[in-house]
Amino acid sequence: MGTDIMPIANHSIIFKKKSYSKLAKEIRLILDKEKLQIDRLYNLSIDKCQDDIDQKDWKCYIQDNEVGTGKTLEFSWNSEEHFDIDKNKITFFSPTYRYWEWFESMEANQLGKVKAYMFFIVKLLGGDRIIYLADNSHPLEEYLYFKGSFEEIEQELLKKYGPPKSSYQEVVANFRSSYYIDRIL
Repeated sequence: MGTDIMPIANHSIIFKKKSYSKLAKEIRLILDKEKLQIDRLYNLSIDKCQDDIDQKDWKCYIQDNEVGTGKTLEFSWNSEEHFDIDKNKITFFSPTYRYWEWFESMEANQLGKVKAYMFFIVKLLGGDRIIYLADNSHPLEEYLYFKGSFEEIEQELLKKYGPPKSSYQEVVANFRSSYYIDRIL
């Protein structure tokens, strides 16, 4: 079993005093307005033919969060690419690379395509930062299940590991006790 990269991002969606079905409709409307751009970015970021992509509409599922922090809205574009939004963060699943690959051996052009897709989604939803976490017994996994806000996750990471690394090479030098935050301009 490998270690997957689990990017989490902040957002500015207001969850208070709204039903999850209303939130789902609001977010889906935002995504649908940019459907062509998202489709273009998504198709640029994967190694598949257009024919392999059979879903052309955003699907949304309301589900209980596994860690007891409330409900999560899961948005999927196709069978492989999806992200969850809860009151604290956006979590991207299956960005096609393992944690180590993301920082070590990624071809810069391909990585840029995947990041462009994620950055676009985060900006659409009012966010400006992505933290690259890991799963499968990596020390950063605990922050995937953190019950606080995105900003509280940043503060906890700062306390435990110090400031985020300023380059991917610095993360590679110490995978187990470093992290990286992408700031979206």
